[in-house]
Formats: sequence, structure tokens, C-alpha cells
Amino acid sequence: MAISNFARASLVICVFALPARAVDLNAPAAKKVTVASEIKRGHDSVHKCSSAPVVGFLNLLKCLQMAFDLNQQANTDTDPFLLGANFGSWVILNMNLTVMHDSAKESEFNLAENAARQYFKDFRNLQFRLKIDDETLVSQVLKMNFASVQKDISAWDRFIKSGVRPYVLQPIKIPPKKPDIYSLSRQIEGFAGLKWGTSKEKVQGLNPHPPIEPARNVDFYTREGDPTILDKIPIEKTVYGFWKGKLISVRLFVRGKENCTNFKIMTFGAFGTATPIPNMKNTYAWTNPLSSMLLSFDDTFSSALLIMVSKKLLDMKLVEDGVGKN
Repeated sequence: MAISNFARASLVICVFALPARAVDLNAPAAKKVTVASEIKRGHDSVHKCSSAPVVGFLNLLKCLQMAFDLNQQANTDTDPFLLGANFGSWVILNMNLTVMHDSAKESEFNLAENAARQYFKDFRNLQFRLKIDDETLVSQVLKMNFASVQKDISAWDRFIKSGVRPYVLQPIKIPPKKPDIYSLSRQIEGFAGLKWGTSKEKVQGLNPHPPIEPARNVDFYTREGDPTILDKIPIEKTVYGFWKGKLISVRLFVRGKENCTNFKIMTFGAFGTATPIPNMKNTYAWTNPLSSMLLSFDDTFSSALLIMVSKKLLDMKLVEDGVGKN
């Protein structure tokens, strides 16, 4: 029986009008994330610093730190990511330290070496926490030559324990020179040769500074002759706090986005891994038996403040103020 043109047209319309299978809008669409993929993501995030035209240790450290900052801001800095990023940062710095240890400036070399040491320690701690052995990490996850990397890992394990640098047979002999009393890496108690509890009368060149809130019953001063450059970073001002005539705190103020970024790198290199302060953005803390340190940045990262304070005198002051130790 012949099909009429009208019937044929109706059949075509019906066929093409049939709906396609509906997509489940609630079905997961995200790429599967695993521990291995997070480790590799962390490693790859810093790998660009070894392939990009990065000149000098300071720029290299800035590039590496940026990878950590971006993921911290995005709340994607998982432990596996940090394991990969710390391992990758150590690998890159170790390679550069090995090549440049005879030609780099001493201050920049020491800053890079301190950073590499911290990256290595953090990578080891995260590796232990995640229960991932060296060969699994290097060969299976990152697809690297385990034999060559294993030698470097063993050398750095010895370096951490003994202090013998892994890129020379013996520790580098640095000619004796006058120590930089302003270097942050030397600040264990007090600042610039002034120990906590130093009497105000014994400090020369003090000039009164306006009160700084919320500090109460503390007199603030600047000091004549203090450097305006600290490890190549411009310091806006250094302010000393005296409680009952004794040195209790020191504040360093820095301005400018690039200066603040470099200041963060320098501070982390000097003090090591920081403790983020809950509910306080861009704020980090360190402590040692004698001092507490707090580093904070504004929202635009264009100004920074580092506070160093005597733990003993602060506890005494808090008790006297009726606050109690905290």
C-alpha cells in the first residue's frame, strides 16, 4: 500500500521530535581525585618554576611560594597536594643549590638553603603522616628515576642530622665576618643585639613613637641608626616597645606588594613553618622558648607587620592587666 506524502511527512516529524535520553543533572561530573593525583598536582604546581625563566634565588623562592599561596587561598591545599608541592620545591632548590653554591651571593644562598631545608622537613613529615614510602612517591606517583633521587634524599637526611651540606664533600668554609645583628634568622631573644628585658636607659638614640593599639601601658620608640633595608627588603620603620622600662616587643613595618611578598619569604625562611591563626586571614605565628612572633598582612597584601615579643614579659603583663596567660 502506498504511503501518502502527508503520512510520510508526519512520520518524519514524529521521529525527529522524539526526545533524546534525559541527562541526570545530579550525576557527578567532577574528575575523580585521588591521593596520587593530588600529590602530582602539588608537584606540577611548582614545576613551572624550574622551566620558567626564573633568575636568582629570590625570584625562585617567590615563584615557589606563589603556588602554596594560591592553593591556600582557594582552600585546595590538601595534605597530598602539600606533599607533592614540598617535595617538588625541595627538588628544584636542591638542583639550583648544587649548581650555584660557588657563585651565588652568600645571603641569598643561605636563604634558599633554609627554605630547601624546611621544604624537605615538611615533605618528610607529610610523607610519614600519609604512610607513603620513597619509592612509591618517586617511581609510582611522580614517575621519576628513583635511583638518582634516592641519593639526594639520603644526602639530605644526613644534612638534616649532621649539618654537612650535600653538594660538597665538606661543609662550606665561610670567611669570618661581622655578624648581621639585624638578620631575622639570628633573632632568638630580642632584636638587633637588644635582649628582652633590656632597660630603656641603656638603649641610645630612642625617639618617642605614638601609642599603638591595642597595647596598653607600653611605651613605644624608634631608634636612630636602625637600617631601612633588611636583607634587601625596605623596612618602613622599626618600633620598640618598653613595659615598665624593659624591652618587651619589636615591630617591623613593611609596605608595597612586592616587598611584602619578599618579606614573607624571608620570614618563613628565618623562622620555619608557621602556624596559621584561625579566623585571621594572612596571619601566621611562630614561637620558641623565649619569644613569640606574629606576621600579618592586609587584604591587598600591600602592607605587612611582624611583631616579636618576649614570652616571659608578656605573660607577666597579661597577669598584671587582669587578662591572664594565653
